[in-house]
Amino acid sequence: MAIIGYRRVSTIDQNLDRQDLGQVDKTFEEKLSGKSAADRPALQEMIEYVRDGDSIVVYSIDRLARDLRDLQDVIQTINGKRRPRAIDFSVAFG
Repeated sequence: MAIIGYRRVSTIDQNLDRQDLGQVDKTFEEKLSGKSAADRPALQEMIEYVRDGDSIVVYSIDRLARDLRDLQDVIQTINGKRRPRAIDFSVAFG
C-alpha cells in the first residue's frame, strides 16, 4: 500500500510547492488548466498507476476536479480500475 499524491496548478507560472501533501510515496504533478480529467496527462497517469489498497492525497478537491460531476467521474474511473483504500482531500501536514 502506497500513498499517492496529486498536485496541479493552472498555469506554468504558479508554484506547486504551496500544495504540501506531506509524506507521500509517489507524486503526480502538472501545470495546466483543469478543463477535464481527460485533458490532464498526469491525472491519467496517476489513475493508471494507483493499485489496490493505495491512498490518494490531494491538497484540495478543486485541484482534482473542476466540479462535482468531474469529481464523480474521476472517482468512478479510479474505483472501476482499482480500489484505493482512501482518497484524502484534507491538507496533509508533516
